[in-house]
Amino acid sequence: MFLLGQLMSALAIAAVLATGARAAATLDVYFIDVEGGEATLIVTPARRAVLIDGGWASHEHRDARRVLEAAKDAGVERVAYAVATHLHGDHIGAILKIARRIPIETFVDYKMPVERTASVVVPYAAYAAGRARAAHRVVKPGDRLTLDGVEIDVVTAGGETIAPPGAACAASETQRIDPGENRRSVGLRVRFGAFRFVDLGDLGWNEQLTLACPANLLGGVDLFLLPHHGNGDGIVPALLDAIGARALVSNNGATKGAGADGCRGRRTCGSSIDRRGAASPMPPTR
Repeated sequence: MFLLGQLMSALAIAAVLATGARAAATLDVYFIDVEGGEATLIVTPARRAVLIDGGWASHEHRDARRVLEAAKDAGVERVAYAVATHLHGDHIGAILKIARRIPIETFVDYKMPVERTASVVVPYAAYAAGRARAAHRVVKPGDRLTLDGVEIDVVTAGGETIAPPGAACAASETQRIDPGENRRSVGLRVRFGAFRFVDLGDLGWNEQLTLACPANLLGGVDLFLLPHHGNGDGIVPALLDAIGARALVSNNGATKGAGADGCRGRRTCGSSIDRRGAASPMPPTR
């Protein structure tokens, strides 16, 4: 797992931009290595937490254990919000197991999946069982979650964004629409003082374009979690250029995501970081 400002010294910005130094008043962001899924733990100065996704259910509950280890390291005893960016098993599979070990106060999502394959229905059923035992909030673009001075704006959800596509977005820039869960991702902009972090889940190419064109709707961003694990269809040059992120993170696995097809020609995508914090060559995309 990664603790921003500890294991990833090159990305040590979340804790210092708002306060100038790591101290009790910092916001800590943990990127948990769930090997091709997603799990991000945001911890407020009061040690309250927002969990964005939870990784896979498989591998003998490997990802749930890693999330719980991160929570223990952060001094977190309960999760205020568990946000499911979308309802694929690599994002929600471990959440039920996590909820059995650490209380989750409110589940946040876009309600239910549109895909009906077993690979979606089975993990969703487990997730929904955990969700049924807590508060549940269905969000739409423009909604906001607040926690200890941290503002979390919903910029996309359920296939909608905070603005419709603009006429200045050239048709040649768009791609085929994915009818499944990815384009329905709950996208979040986290704000704490001067710090800005954006997580768009596996948001589709066309939906990302609406955030950048004809106007940049996200503003400047310090830290950006590359959508769709850093795959080529998740890295939209127009959006990256618009937000000017100071640091990029990819939740990729050894054979999934962060490939050359998405990073070609971008110096910011030249290497990946393995779970020990060491730079390593980009793995192939599959």
